[in-house]
Amino acid sequence: MKNVKINSKNLSRYLKRITALFSAVCLLGIGGIGGSLAYLKLGTDPVQNTFTAGKVDTEIFESFNGQVKKDVLIKNEGSVPVYVRVMLQINWVSANGNEVSPITPVAGTDYEINLNLNNGWIKSGGYYYYSKPVKPGDSTGNLINSITQRGSLDGYVLNVDVLSQSIQAYPTDAVVAEWGFVPGNSSDSGVTVNE
Repeated sequence: MKNVKINSKNLSRYLKRITALFSAVCLLGIGGIGGSLAYLKLGTDPVQNTFTAGKVDTEIFESFNGQVKKDVLIKNEGSVPVYVRVMLQINWVSANGNEVSPITPVAGTDYEINLNLNNGWIKSGGYYYYSKPVKPGDSTGNLINSITQRGSLDGYVLNVDVLSQSIQAYPTDAVVAEWGFVPGNSSDSGVTVNE
């Protein structure tokens, strides 16, 4: 090894060399990182994620035989499994359909209804819930086997509206958030079966 005397001139040169070396290493590092990012950005093909929203759509099917409404069921016309609930609105309506009577029809007196609650339906809080998810293209069991007008009210006819609602079956947290429980889940409180 050479004997080098350290003086201010040598120290200045030494510091300049270290600074130049450090600057070169930094520039190489920055260039390497920049080059890697450029390669990744330009060298990879974009990946396209396609998400299709589920479609919730149901249709009410019913048949008539004179004054008898019968075989009422709900079909899932959507693309995802759904839970279904139905509300029945039974009232007297004027013959032209423009006026609803304030008098409420009485079951057993004004009409006779034959519900099919042993076919997967449960009643809770004014609604009839189908206890199983209905797959796309499938239908619920019959809710109403038949409903027949027995009484009459002058100028009015018996009107039975079947109103259905459906909700995507999964995740069940959404069903609970909207309806308060999952139909058919016996651990849920507040559900009256076959009322």
